[in-house]
Amino acid sequence: MKFGIFILGEKPPMLPGDEVYRRNLDQCRAADDMGYDTIWLGEHHFSPYGTIADPFVFGASVAAVTKHARIGTAVVIPAFMNPIRMAERVAMVDAISGGRFDLGLGRGYQQKEFKKFGIPMEESTERFIESVEVIENLLTHESYSWEGKFTRGEDINIFPRPTQQKVPFYIAVLRTASTIDWGVSKGYGMMVGNPYIPDPELSKSLQLLYQAHDKYDVDRDVSDTWALTTAFTSNDEQFALNYPRDSVRLNMQFLQQYAAPFERGEEVPKDYQAYSNWYDTIASRDIDPYDKILQMPTAFIGSPDSIIEKIRAMNNEHGWENFILTLNKGGAMEQEHVLEAMKIFAEEIIPAAKENAEKDAESKRVDASA
Repeated sequence: MKFGIFILGEKPPMLPGDEVYRRNLDQCRAADDMGYDTIWLGEHHFSPYGTIADPFVFGASVAAVTKHARIGTAVVIPAFMNPIRMAERVAMVDAISGGRFDLGLGRGYQQKEFKKFGIPMEESTERFIESVEVIENLLTHESYSWEGKFTRGEDINIFPRPTQQKVPFYIAVLRTASTIDWGVSKGYGMMVGNPYIPDPELSKSLQLLYQAHDKYDVDRDVSDTWALTTAFTSNDEQFALNYPRDSVRLNMQFLQQYAAPFERGEEVPKDYQAYSNWYDTIASRDIDPYDKILQMPTAFIGSPDSIIEKIRAMNNEHGWENFILTLNKGGAMEQEHVLEAMKIFAEEIIPAAKENAEKDAESKRVDASA
């Protein structure tokens, strides 16, 4: 069982950009000191929803202030960068970090980003698959040539070579069966979760993953699969439940203003059917989105004991082992409270969750042999 933190660089109105980066780096340093497994960085552009326009640049900074935690992208968007340049950045950050880099990749989902980069959104899947395969080949071969639909290269060699013999690749998925199928066929790890709100049906994605495992006759191993969650805790339960509300509401405002995958009333793009409930979820006025979030199994918000039980349920009922914690959704929480929540997770919740997982696994082994 592994736990990581998610850094998006959300910029609330009251904070200047340099302070956002400083706080995020302090969280990364603290995560390393506290024993978190991975620090995940997300790419976004043109809005305060996410200010890490280049996770490789930020990842190099994270490498400089950490020693043990792995550094991953969750995600970078290959459609927005030449694959040669992306492969070079991967190799550099892997070398700078001493071989601690994990490459998480996704298609992207924000319509405004595609428009401003001049990339047709309907090409996202084709560009994604082509680029990922090119990047992998550039990182694993001394020289590589290809002729693709969107890019081409002849005798391209990447220097420096990555420190790791094979940089781990992860693919971000929601419930697009074809993407999950393709990722399993390539042997990639998976990052599963809704990028804008905790997903109450997250385990349906896991069932699609299991189906792909069966199709390709591989073990149903989810040790390389991560679930994206929203998290906050305090030893004062009411504070834990209520304090994140304003920051999460700000996150929802950012999403409504900047992050839509399609305009209201437009036809949902073919490859984005998993986002078809966007406006029902984000722009609903029937219920405060935060109250909706609190009811979801992937919202690790509340007392330590309540979160320990949620993790246990996700592990027992569906097999989830690894969790990415978004601990400051909206970016407007005070740093002292974010760091305290990280500490409680590290010292109380994570050890208990791992102990429960070991006990429950042993009980299942005993029952199976009876």
